[in-house]
Amino acid sequence: MKTANYMANLETSTHTITELVEVLKDISDKINMLGLNATIEAARAGEIGRGFTVVAEEIQKLAHSSHAEIAHITETLSEIARHTKMASGLSKESVAIINKANSISSIIADILADQTAVISNIASESVNAG
Repeated sequence: MKTANYMANLETSTHTITELVEVLKDISDKINMLGLNATIEAARAGEIGRGFTVVAEEIQKLAHSSHAEIAHITETLSEIARHTKMASGLSKESVAIINKANSISSIIADILADQTAVISNIASESVNAG
């Protein structure tokens, strides 16, 4: 039962991280747009904006780099989610197998109790007959 709770918590945490990554992706997209706008404005400014062009290009590089890392995080989270679902499924299968084994053990215990009672009756009758 504890394993199922841990698996559920892991799934919830993965979902929360996925939502946070989406926020980071949005921020990265906005930074990219700011960098693009800054590049355009620097170009409009001509010679005066030349120094700012370098800054704008660095902002865009940072945004692209962030976007690439966010994509990598997203892939990793997808892998974690997939493995979590697989482990959760295996955990549920294990519980089902254990429950089936307990049921079979209970049936065997009942059969052995019945056999013990029959053997006791036979032994009692043999003693009484003899």
